[in-house]
Amino acid sequence: MLHTMKSLAHTILLYIIGFAVIFSLLCVFLVPWYAVNRAAALYADGAAGFEEDYFTSMQKLMFIIAAAQLLLGGLIGFIITGMVVRPIKELVHATDALIQGTTNDLPLTERQDDLGHLAVNFGLLLREVTIDRNILETVYKNNMEKYRIAFWDDLTKTVIESHFKTLLEDEIVRCVRYSRPFSLLQLHIDKIEEIAATHPQEDINEILQRVGQLLIRMLRDVDIVGRFSDYDFICLLPETLLTGCEVVGNRIIENAETLNILSVQGHSVQISLSIGIAQFPRNGKSIDILLTEIKKATDQAIHLGGNKVIFSA
Repeated sequence: MLHTMKSLAHTILLYIIGFAVIFSLLCVFLVPWYAVNRAAALYADGAAGFEEDYFTSMQKLMFIIAAAQLLLGGLIGFIITGMVVRPIKELVHATDALIQGTTNDLPLTERQDDLGHLAVNFGLLLREVTIDRNILETVYKNNMEKYRIAFWDDLTKTVIESHFKTLLEDEIVRCVRYSRPFSLLQLHIDKIEEIAATHPQEDINEILQRVGQLLIRMLRDVDIVGRFSDYDFICLLPETLLTGCEVVGNRIIENAETLNILSVQGHSVQISLSIGIAQFPRNGKSIDILLTEIKKATDQAIHLGGNKVIFSA
């Protein structure tokens, strides 16, 4: 019954609009016809004041027609607004709210016309998009977690050794192609084996974390910090020569001396670093040769008492 009444109301509104359009068209053709015939009749009768009477009649007629057209135009505008413009605005506001997650309902879904059908279909589409977005976010989070586990050391927040070697191979390919240099910087925590023998694992973890944070803080965003073995770190510095790498190494040593690490027993642990540096392609053109050369330089720094930077031979 309600659907029948709505359909009847829509039909009546359409008839009103059609009548207004037909009336406007008739006015366009009938006004000139009436004006011509009225003028001819007055002229034939030889009426006094022909021109004044004629123009007065035309003014009244045009005023009536203009008022009627304005009234019908306002009525048509109101009807169109009620039928099309206002529902579309409601639909737009509701879809914005749905996208922002503030509502799950759309207006106009109770309508039986095309707008109601559009609202229902659009609501279903948005809900499907929302579901797909949630699925994608879940997949992204899972993949990021797998990436973190596969490539990053949780303790120091640096790259694990296997992934660092992959990145190093990529950098070698890039530098060979464009004839560019890069440098490697390997760090060993001096006397860390002795510290590990006399301190609990919590202290060792704290030392490794603080050193890793120091490296990340001091190096550039383009530099890569990796953890090698249990107590070593290695850094890749793109577009850097040995002289620049030496400056970075000395600065790291100076800042490492300021690290005040308090052990579980309440003792202060002093940190120093032995650093070896090498440059591509000066000290090697393959990953194996570079890692061997930088390991030799680091071992030499350790044997010389530590707390210093040594060039690869």
